[in-house]
Parts: sequence; structure tokens; C-alpha cells
Amino acid sequence: MRLTLTRKQAARALELTFPEYRGRKVSIETCARLTFCDLNWSGGSRNRYVALDVRNGRRADLASLNRNAPWAQPMEGATVDLPAGVVVACHSTFCGKDCGVVFYVSDESALALAGLELPPSPAAWSGTLAEFRALDLGGEAVRS
Repeated sequence: MRLTLTRKQAARALELTFPEYRGRKVSIETCARLTFCDLNWSGGSRNRYVALDVRNGRRADLASLNRNAPWAQPMEGATVDLPAGVVVACHSTFCGKDCGVVFYVSDESALALAGLELPPSPAAWSGTLAEFRALDLGGEAVRS
């Protein structure tokens, strides 16, 4: 499930992952597995990834994934499991246009530790992520 966030809700996580990012397109997606794609420039499109271990504050800039030649790119199309407490941020550019940053998380604890805030429901949400997923937010939540 993908949820749209405001810059304010994602300010700390953006500061830790892509401090140079000045756009407004920010979202969060919960998933157990992540597939790395579009690691090299192709037709004006590319994805950049940063991993953040929120348990100990370590940051891994996965820029090295973007340095290999396209024909020698071992991580292109690779699918990895997202461990608990890890946030992977992906900044996407498609055909030269900024598509924003998506934060991929596997569990609720990573949200709070990374400083990500779920968008509140109209009733000032105070439940769990599982309960939040079950809400019908009238188009704010996009199920994938």
C-alpha cells in the first residue's frame, strides 16, 4: 500500500536520505520485498536508492548501484527482502521529470524511528498501521 506524505511528515527521513531533494512528491509504501530497477540512465529515467537502518542510524548510499555499465549491472532486477527496522528510499526520475521519493518499509517500527508520520485520517488517527490500512480515505491511500 502506498500513502502520500507531506514534506513536513517526511522532513527527517528526507534529511537523512536525500538532503538535496527539494520537491513535494513524497510517499511511503509498505512491502516485504523490493526490486531494484532502472539503476542506469536510459531515456532520461533513473532510480537512486538509499538504505537507512533506523535501529542504529547507519545510512548506506547505494549510489554504487548506479555506477556499473548497464550490461554489467548485477543488481538490475534483483529482488531483496526488506528487514525489520530498515527504510529504503528511492528517488525516481522518469523521462527527465522528477517523480519524487518513495520510502519503502517493511514494518511499523521503521516508520516512527525514521521520523516518518502517517497522514492522519479525518478523525485524528491514533491506531496501528494495520488498522490504518483498513481505512477508506477517499483516494488518499493507493493500494498496490
